[in-house]
Amino acid sequence: MLSLIFKANLNPSNPDAGTSLNGFGTCGITNVPLQGIQPKVGTGTWSVVTGIGGTFVNVNDPVTTFTGKAEVDYVLAWTASNLPCDSRQDTMLVRFR
Repeated sequence: MLSLIFKANLNPSNPDAGTSLNGFGTCGITNVPLQGIQPKVGTGTWSVVTGIGGTFVNVNDPVTTFTGKAEVDYVLAWTASNLPCDSRQDTMLVRFR
C-alpha cells in the first residue's frame, strides 16, 4: 500500500503596519504604541528600515511599543512570513519631534 502525504505551504497574509505616527501626537516623546495587525497566515515581525537606533519591546507583537530618539524619523516595517514562502512587508513612518 502506497501512502502520499501532501503539505500545503500558504503564502503569508498581506501585512498592515497601521498608520504613520507624526505631528502633534509625537511631539516631546520618544516612544509610541504601534498599530499593526497580526497576519492571519504567518508570523509578523517589526524591524527598523531607516533611522538611528530604535528598539521594540517585542518584535513579534503587532501593537508593541517602539522607542527611538528625539528629532529622528523612522521608517518601520511590519513583515509577515510563513516559510518557505516569500515574505510580505508594509511600512509606516514614526517622526519624533
